[in-house]
Amino acid sequence: MKADSFVLRGDDFFQDNIPVFLNVATEYKIEKCNFHKHDFIEIAYVNSGRGIHVVGNEKYPVSKGDLYIINYDIPHVFIQNKDDCEGDFIVFNCLFRPEFIDYSLINSNDFKDITTSLLFNTFFIEEKPAINLKLSGINQSEVEDIFRKMQIEYSTKPKGYVNTLRAYLILLLTKIFRILESSNGNQSIDTHKSEIIKKAVEFLKENYSSQHLNLEEVAMRSFLSRSYFSRLFKDVTGQNFSEYLQNLRISEACILLKTTDKKITDIISDVGFKDVKHFNRLFKKITGKTPREYRKT
Repeated sequence: MKADSFVLRGDDFFQDNIPVFLNVATEYKIEKCNFHKHDFIEIAYVNSGRGIHVVGNEKYPVSKGDLYIINYDIPHVFIQNKDDCEGDFIVFNCLFRPEFIDYSLINSNDFKDITTSLLFNTFFIEEKPAINLKLSGINQSEVEDIFRKMQIEYSTKPKGYVNTLRAYLILLLTKIFRILESSNGNQSIDTHKSEIIKKAVEFLKENYSSQHLNLEEVAMRSFLSRSYFSRLFKDVTGQNFSEYLQNLRISEACILLKTTDKKITDIISDVGFKDVKHFNRLFKKITGKTPREYRKT
């Protein structure tokens, strides 16, 4: 199945530059399903039927009440159980990007703790690339009600529907976080925060060569406001974001200068710098030498 995996792009779903998409999916027969990953966040709720959810290398049996949050770049696929005779396999889907959330709300103290909980439980634990909740009782009926209201707003698009969808999405996330908190109440907030920054640092180490990498992008991927992420990053690492990224890039440049014969201008580009003069000035400030002197010694 993995050989047929592909990437779903949000631009193929999102309309009018609004990064949210709702649908009710029923076509989950094995011959019609492809292993895939995507560049958006997906909340999937199984409304009826039985099936299998393949996430990475793991397979999970799913049925009514199962809710998943799947982050960026997590390969997965839902498949209907061919032996299920209880009815159609129906999944409610909400696809969105973090920027759809109103940043004025993300800046509020209450919402900071909520999003921190989300990160720890989903996006930044390698052993759990997708969260799975089994809903029942009032939790199940409330989540189903939110999904139905969102679907109506999205399909009919009445005046003000975008803000209404945003409000419903925040309501849905808040409901999910409260359920998570009740099941993982012993996890400390400090541990959550450390895990967030740990994964952000790993992301920087994998993507430092990108000249477009910036604080806002990493904060957004972390589902946190720019200012809050910046403070959290310094609290955990002891450096502000730009200092850490600069030191990381200079360190990688040092390795390339010592171990390769690449031109210095090529190395500058390879480690993510656009401005040669800025690189040279920063390199000497950190190492005490020019790049050429460093290579010679």
